[in-house]
Amino acid sequence: DGPLICSGYDYEKKDEIDSCYHINSATGQFEKTKVSLKFKRYGTCAIVTNTGLWILGGYGNEYLKSTELVSATGVEDKNSLPIALKYACIVKINATTGIFTGGWKDKALKSTYYLDLTNFNIKPGPDMISERIDHGCSSFTFNGHNIAIVSGGIALADSNSYLDSTEYLDTSKEDPKWKLGKA
Repeated sequence: DGPLICSGYDYEKKDEIDSCYHINSATGQFEKTKVSLKFKRYGTCAIVTNTGLWILGGYGNEYLKSTELVSATGVEDKNSLPIALKYACIVKINATTGIFTGGWKDKALKSTYYLDLTNFNIKPGPDMISERIDHGCSSFTFNGHNIAIVSGGIALADSNSYLDSTEYLDTSKEDPKWKLGKA
């Protein structure tokens, strides 16, 4: 029990990691679990569901569109992403839905995908205003509205294209569109 961390990149070995680690509550130290991912990957996104940690995309010798659900008992394949990518951001917007934002596949992307956290279905969401990788994302409820927010990151139109903008999406609306936040 406790936090579960999976995948990454070992800079000393120059290799992707397929292992998962948890914190031992007695020692406070990370310990390797018996669970290993089916793909070595880094640059992934993950979201917690009622049944485990859902890991999506990433890079492991190639861009990945596979997704895996990791639990204490093992790893199982789930629905694939529509495209293979890395460096996106995922946030839970309510108890049953997450949103997957941006990412990299030969260029920065502005696409989003809704993630059903109960049946692991993935469907397209509204495009963000800006392409983004390595950005932050979060969600909150304001006056009864579920809001997803993305901020910062890199657009990569050129090597110095760091973003200082914020966008938000009112997911409570019928046909939501991303809007620019105040700088």
